[in-house]
Parts: sequence; structure tokens; C-alpha cells
Amino acid sequence: MLNLTHPESIPTTQSLWKKFLPWFYTKTVHIGADEYDKAKVDYTRFVNELASYINKQPGKSSSIWGTFTPKGGANISTDVAIQHWAFYEGDPWSDYFANNYEVINSDMEIYTVPKWSAYFRQSLDQQLIFTGNTSGGPFAPNILDLGNGTNNPPPYKQLGGDLQQSEYKQLFEVLQPAVPGQNLDRGIPSVSETILEYDYQKAGKEVVDDRSGNNYHGKNHGCETG
Repeated sequence: MLNLTHPESIPTTQSLWKKFLPWFYTKTVHIGADEYDKAKVDYTRFVNELASYINKQPGKSSSIWGTFTPKGGANISTDVAIQHWAFYEGDPWSDYFANNYEVINSDMEIYTVPKWSAYFRQSLDQQLIFTGNTSGGPFAPNILDLGNGTNNPPPYKQLGGDLQQSEYKQLFEVLQPAVPGQNLDRGIPSVSETILEYDYQKAGKEVVDDRSGNNYHGKNHGCETG
């Protein structure tokens, strides 16, 4: 954890973002800033200065996890979006919406940790998704409080459809293989446990044949072989 009272903490963090921010293609980048339990004034200064630095970059804005609320003593800029995840960290309607913050809804009921977690789900709750609207019907992003419909902002226009829960499994099996960006482990398809096998003694001047059966042939860039 950073020591936010140290004078070099903010400049150092800004230098890291200067290096890595161009790698992010999204408009909004998340700077974390969660579960801090020290002085709110130091936390506020850190978040506001770092967010200001990011927001000044062309086409970029910033968000943080909901941690300290305005009534709890924080004075986070409303230029920073708040990602709600737990009511014990703040009420998204009265603490954030009412104070003119943009809110990202990732309440613990829809928060998932795909690999493993003893606390969070590994997949979405289908029953919640299809019947979680406090007014009846499917869940929607404006539903922040699953137990109290009066504690939610009004619904707003969003993309949707008439997919029924009984139809979901069959449709998911068709669509899931085509969803991009799923290979988070960077796994490499292979016909066996051997991914690559190059014999440099028999390599050609231009191509290095892959003998693993995967046909991951290499290209020789002027190296001597044989």
C-alpha cells in the first residue's frame, strides 16, 4: 500500500500512468483507490490529483471504487466516476447520485471472480439476471438496491430484448465461442503437451519447421543453421 503522506507518492504514481496510460484504449481508466483506512484528507488529495492528471489527457477520464463518502468526510471531485460494489462502503443512491457523481453499478450481488473466491461468485446468478428487478422482470443497471426499490434511480433507456431464462442456455452455447478476449490465461492451442519443437540442426535458411504437430513454424532472420 502506498504511503499517501509521502511527498513522492503522487509524482511517482503519475509517472507510472504517464508510461502506461497510452496502452489503454478505453476512455475511462480505473485507478483503484479502494479499502484505504487512513486519513481521508490524504486519500482525497491523492485521488483528486491523480484523477486530474488522467482527466487532462486527451479522451481520458477516471473512476475509483466507492470507499469514502462525502458525508463520511471525503471530498472527491465529481469528475471521478464512483464504482459501487458494497453498501457498507456507501449507499450509491444517497451518497453518490445525490451528490452528482456518475455511478458504475457492480454491487456484490453481480460482482464475480471467475477463477475462484470463497466470498464472491464465479458466475452471474441467472435467477437474479432474469427476475432481479424490484418492480418485476429482469435486472437492470439502475437497480442498486435489490431489497428496496425506492432506493434506486429511475430506469433509463438501455439496449435489451425479450430473451427468456429458458432460452438462455441454448443461446449461450452458440454465442460463447465467438466472444472475444476470453483467453485471459494466454493459453496456446496445442495437439499435445508439446507446444513447439524446433530442430535447429535441420532448420532451413528461411523457415524453421515446428515438429510438434501444431505447425507453429518459425521464420529465420539470418541465423546460421545446420
